Amino acid sequence: MYGGEYPDEKKNEIQRDIEKILKKIDDFEKHPDTSDTVYKLKSQYIELNLKNMELEKSLQELDDSRNRMYYDLYQSSPLGYFSLDKDGKIKSVNKTGVRVLGAKKENIVDSNFNKFVAPHFKNMFKFTLLTAANNHENQKCELNIVQNNDTLFTQLEIIPIFDEMENIKEFNVILIDISEHKKLESKLNYRYDDLKEKMDARVSELLLVNESLEKIIAKNELSDKKLRASEKREQARSEEFARVLDAVPAAVWISHDKDGLWITGNQLSYDYLDIPQGANASKSLPPQEDPQAFKIVKDGKEMLPGEMPVQASSAGKEIRNYEFDLIYPEKEVRHLMGNATPLYDEDGKPRGSVSAFIDVTKRKKRKCKWLRF
Repeated sequence: MYGGEYPDEKKNEIQRDIEKILKKIDDFEKHPDTSDTVYKLKSQYIELNLKNMELEKSLQELDDSRNRMYYDLYQSSPLGYFSLDKDGKIKSVNKTGVRVLGAKKENIVDSNFNKFVAPHFKNMFKFTLLTAANNHENQKCELNIVQNNDTLFTQLEIIPIFDEMENIKEFNVILIDISEHKKLESKLNYRYDDLKEKMDARVSELLLVNESLEKIIAKNELSDKKLRASEKREQARSEEFARVLDAVPAAVWISHDKDGLWITGNQLSYDYLDIPQGANASKSLPPQEDPQAFKIVKDGKEMLPGEMPVQASSAGKEIRNYEFDLIYPEKEVRHLMGNATPLYDEDGKPRGSVSAFIDVTKRKKRKCKWLRF
């Protein structure tokens, strides 16, 4: 090299290169010229040829390095690469392709690719090859590969290669093993179907529950309507009963419990007791609560609450033709006579009473006058 020196390991190779160059300049040797110009030309010619040869070697090494890199990538790729002739015969295959097919490389090369395809996918593979060749475009398909006693799910991309006359020359095939993906997909589909089945069953169950609820609601609505109608009827009856009681020429008292703590009556009963209509007429209440407008007297003696006819009948005693007097602070004594009948609950226990008493004051006065004569 001009102005420098080559490494020791290349001296022999350089020497051989110089000899080759010197053979090319035989014309200079046949016509020797000792002039400096000829000598310089020879030297420059040798130098240029050496540089050119070194450059060619560097390019070759670079190309070899690149090819080795591509080859390593080709062999270590997770994808299977196949080169097929126009009839589908395998001309070359990488390591992944050998592993996927599950056979020795020598048993794969020169075999038709269709040999490794599952029986029910062979026609699909042939059709896909034909389509790629006829349409001049890449084709994809999914098919099963038979690997010993196992079956693999694979995805193929078939790339057609054409010659200068646009005739099919060969096929490059890229193979992806999608078995794990298919297994996962199958599990997901199974879980989806199982979940869908459970959801459908649950929906059916909920529909039945909803149908039952609708029937119950409809029944309750009907019951509510009947209850409201019944309440209206009862209210009407109560109003009618109240009017009947008000029309009766007697004081009517109703005890609503067995102890006679809540007593109501018709209009005439409130008039007799001289208390507001609707007030509690019970003398069984504490002194600060019981009505003070009257006293109940029997044979000149004020009666205790338990002796009074309404309270006694509330506890279960039947009262007939009972007489007592109502004493007022500023009014004339009123003499009453009547009956009291107990009321019973579902178990036959006393729950109150109904009583009716008429005013016999005038009759009492007439009797007294008659007795004087």
